[in-house]
Amino acid sequence: MGGRRGGGCRGRRISCPTWAVDQERGERKTEATGLCEGAARDDLRERLTTSGSADAESQAASAQFTDVRTRTTSVGDEDDAALRQAGRSRSAVATEWAVVGSVSVSGEIPSGARLGPNNTFSCSAVVFTDGEVMVTEQRIN
Repeated sequence: MGGRRGGGCRGRRISCPTWAVDQERGERKTEATGLCEGAARDDLRERLTTSGSADAESQAASAQFTDVRTRTTSVGDEDDAALRQAGRSRSAVATEWAVVGSVSVSGEIPSGARLGPNNTFSCSAVVFTDGEVMVTEQRIN
């Protein structure tokens, strides 16, 4: 799954003012949410393409995310497997974000895509102590 390396105070041997920690946490939350939406878009594109949609690219690109909520959670077993696969461990995780919401797909949707016009999605993303953010799990129902 996708990952990105961040900057900021975390992982450095300096003291961060509270506002800087809060700002960095907000930036990582926003980044985790964006990576989860990107992973969901990739899943939509793959499902639509493999089920024969001629408009898979544009349908995935124009998918609308609504009611998106992001909150902290703890690392679960599925996340742990993804961490191991990426060569990382639970001890390197600073925060895990759970992202849930709705995603709407327009146009004709082949039945093989296992999608409807309105779907729910869930995703988990971890922020490592070095600032990298990685999606560990993503589902569309």
